[in-house]
Amino acid sequence: MPDSAGSAGSGQAAGEAGLSGPVALDAADGLDATVEALRRARVSHPLLAEGVPAGEPAWTGPEVAWIGPEVNDIAVDPADLAEVTSPVRVGQVDALVRAALGTAAAVHTVPADRPESPTGGVGALLRHTLPASV
Repeated sequence: MPDSAGSAGSGQAAGEAGLSGPVALDAADGLDATVEALRRARVSHPLLAEGVPAGEPAWTGPEVAWIGPEVNDIAVDPADLAEVTSPVRVGQVDALVRAALGTAAAVHTVPADRPESPTGGVGALLRHTLPASV
């Protein structure tokens, strides 16, 4: 998967999807892209690596995420939640699952040891494909 909230190669051209012009990505790969997609409630199926022990981070990087009162208030850096007066520090997997379930997404686990697995064990399929200008 690419390292951004981008196309995982859906194989569908803009014209086939009923869109004109270039098509933006329909998958998020990696922590930052997945968190951004969750914040925008665009995730339909978050993908988390299998075999992550309880209480451990799902990927290399900070062991925590930050959340606010709304289900899609999620960030890797509390500065990204400027509209939240007191973000709460929580475990990454907990924050991802909370945001996913709160936005009606179905959480899935995927093998961690396959080349097509998401970068760092975190990714997502998005609800819809948007024109690149959105």
